[in-house]
Amino acid sequence: ADRVTLFEEEPAWIAPVGLPFGLLKRATSKVYLRLVVHDAWTRRQLTPHRRFDSRKVTVSPSYYAALQNPRTRLVHWPAYAIVEKGIRSADGVEHHVDAVIVGSSSRFAINPMEEVA
Repeated sequence: ADRVTLFEEEPAWIAPVGLPFGLLKRATSKVYLRLVVHDAWTRRQLTPHRRFDSRKVTVSPSYYAALQNPRTRLVHWPAYAIVEKGIRSADGVEHHVDAVIVGSSSRFAINPMEEVA
């Protein structure tokens, strides 16, 4: 893709490798985020706001690197509606896109043509 825009519904904890214990996962995820994402504002946007134990840790050694690619844009506002020319984010901005990829945990996976409140 020439450009990728990620609409983040909710940040997830990311670890570079799979780990067996909850406390170790938490510490590793926090350290990994701090070491790999140098920009403080981006790091804050990628930090989950819920209590750690309520979220699954995703294993991906390349997720943060992909988000820091100059051709990738992280939109912290979640996607609100699929519109004629793209996506409307919750802040009301319409983002023109050629293709939409919806993850299985997305609110749009249930009914992709309805606005999400």
